[in-house]
Amino acid sequence: MLSGFANVFGVRQHQKAHVRPSVSVELLEYYLYIDVYHELIAQSDARAAKLSSILIYPYQNLSFNSSTRDLTRMLGKPNHKLKLQDTLTEQLLFYRKIISNYKARVEFHFREGRLFYARRTFRYTSDQERNNIIAEISSKYLGNGELNAQVEKIVDPQGHALVINRGAYLAIDYLDIQGPIFSQLRNRKVASPSAPESDSGANDEISRVI
Repeated sequence: MLSGFANVFGVRQHQKAHVRPSVSVELLEYYLYIDVYHELIAQSDARAAKLSSILIYPYQNLSFNSSTRDLTRMLGKPNHKLKLQDTLTEQLLFYRKIISNYKARVEFHFREGRLFYARRTFRYTSDQERNNIIAEISSKYLGNGELNAQVEKIVDPQGHALVINRGAYLAIDYLDIQGPIFSQLRNRKVASPSAPESDSGANDEISRVI
């Protein structure tokens, strides 16, 4: 059953993978559902905007709307790459990086060949280290301004949003929230299945297995 499910999504069993096949299936299942992206929009909309004069980049010197070629030229071959069918994200590239001396998993989401969403997940950090990361982000984008990450987001002059989530792991979302992909999603022009009922820890589970 596992091999059959994987083959539906173009995961070739004979190729050497950077993560276990079961992880690939979990990721494919998770990002299959459009509700994941509606939740991102809801989280962004629920937060008050803290305006920054500094442009938000999904990764240093990598802008939104970049191509996968732009990404791989900058960061090299990803640790894992998925091609999804019938989902909002058509290509999903993962890297494991050291950011500000902390281990992070970085996701880059592409549709129509363009980057529209990125996420950094810090799994191996203490509460104090999470506070340090948030303080560093706040200092970079807001200078001496303070950021209450639970109720506020950072927005740059082009409308890009940076949203911080503190759950089982610290996750930083970089969203082209006013760009064409999320705009289509708001207007329900992007078709994709809705997620079935599931427990609230699904995203944390995905973070644990990668």
